[in-house]
Amino acid sequence: MNPDAARDYDRVERAIEYLVFHRESQSNLENFADHIGLSPFYMQRLFTRWANVSPKRFLSYGTVEHAEQLLEESASVLDAAYDAGLSWSSRLRDLMVSAEAKTPCEYKARGAEPAIR
Repeated sequence: MNPDAARDYDRVERAIEYLVFHRESQSNLENFADHIGLSPFYMQRLFTRWANVSPKRFLSYGTVEHAEQLLEESASVLDAAYDAGLSWSSRLRDLMVSAEAKTPCEYKARGAEPAIR
């Protein structure tokens, strides 16, 4: 691996670790890029090139995964949203529908009694 690619790989690795560790704070791109030592514009491009997904989308997948774990542990939808770092349950609903094509309530019910319309 050439030196530039190795440096970029290390930056993206640090970026992923940061996003996973700070998932609940829902860090914005400016704080995230500043932590890595890059401009927001460059961090966005670099992360997307290496991870094949934007930092925001990566963070949303991690948030949904964490919320699903909470829902499996019998947390309410509102509690799961708050514990995942979201401001309201509708935010969790939007994330889950876009990432998983199901609402938090549907996930929590695990397919029991599906409504046919």
